[in-house]
Amino acid sequence: MAFNLQAFGAGFAKKLTEDLDTERDRITKLADDETMVATRQRLAKNAKREEEKEIAEQTAGLLQSIYEDPDTVAKIMAGGKMNADFWLTAGQDAIKKGVVPNTLINFPSISNELNQEDKNTFTETVNMSDGKEEATPVGMGDISKGAELKSIETMSDGTGDSVEMSEGFSINKKAFAALYGEPNKLDATYGNRLAKLSQLMAQKPDSPKMESWKSEQKILLQDLAKMKEAERDKSGDGVVEGTKITAGNISTYAREIRASVAPSLGLEYDSIEDRFNAIDANRRHMLDIGELEVANELMTRNKAFKSDGMKAVAEGIYNRAVSNLTDYGFNIQNNESDKLKNPETIEVFKAALKAGKYNKGDVIFVNGKVIVYTGVADREMRGNPFLVLNERNIDEDF
Repeated sequence: MAFNLQAFGAGFAKKLTEDLDTERDRITKLADDETMVATRQRLAKNAKREEEKEIAEQTAGLLQSIYEDPDTVAKIMAGGKMNADFWLTAGQDAIKKGVVPNTLINFPSISNELNQEDKNTFTETVNMSDGKEEATPVGMGDISKGAELKSIETMSDGTGDSVEMSEGFSINKKAFAALYGEPNKLDATYGNRLAKLSQLMAQKPDSPKMESWKSEQKILLQDLAKMKEAERDKSGDGVVEGTKITAGNISTYAREIRASVAPSLGLEYDSIEDRFNAIDANRRHMLDIGELEVANELMTRNKAFKSDGMKAVAEGIYNRAVSNLTDYGFNIQNNESDKLKNPETIEVFKAALKAGKYNKGDVIFVNGKVIVYTGVADREMRGNPFLVLNERNIDEDF
């Protein structure tokens, strides 16, 4: 059979064409597949970006509802998702515990950086509140506004709901709240932060941050006083409702004051146990002089709080200290008269007083009066630094 070159060429060309078409189809299919994959990936990325954008917008919206300041929200969001999640959770927790987050985040102790230290400050302040809204205990619902503080002191239900104000003087927290009211959110925010500052100052007296804590404490008390003055101006009748403070927070303020006055009394204070370290029995009167300092400072701070509850606690601490010092003074007069100082006249007493010749705890007998020198300005003694044991609200100008 003869070889047909022309037919062979035509067949080869056809086969080559078919092969090229197949390869082209294969390449086209691969390209289509790659395009499809790339499209799917791009769509997936777009969907994820949209989802993240929506979540970010929702988070920013929630943060705005909590902190109310666009600049604050912007700073939080700039820190990333984990940072935003923290401030969102922390703000919600604050609200649950009766604290105003947008007020707290603007306190002096929280910087513009909103860094880890700021997060710690925010959290520890919120945690000063237990966040519980408990009903008035059975038997306590009939407490009147004019009830004596002693009635609170003796209401112990054995459930650990009492808080110590001074040695031997405890108050039931639930009864206190029933009598003087629960703090509103703004009251709780200021009360908690001031309590945390007091706790820090009592427990860390040598901290390099002490001055900044004292500065913040001063600023917050000033702000609180201004708010109360503004409320009074708006009230129309010149009357303003005092700040509601928890018994626990007042106890914390008292501990801080107690720790701060200890050195001047020659005492050592155990901030963990909230106790003055053991002292000789013949110097126990110094503890009561320290309690006069505590009562005085609580009264001074209450000029900002205007709290009936804090006033009652201060008076309770004061009365207990005066009672103990009265026993001490009369014991010196009756049983240890060799320790008694006997100036001849009131004038001689006044001259010695002015010259600084008396020490804290000195017992003086003059003109029929038994006097204990405390070194603490006494409101019932016209601001004089002593107690007249057998006479209150003295008329004589010492």
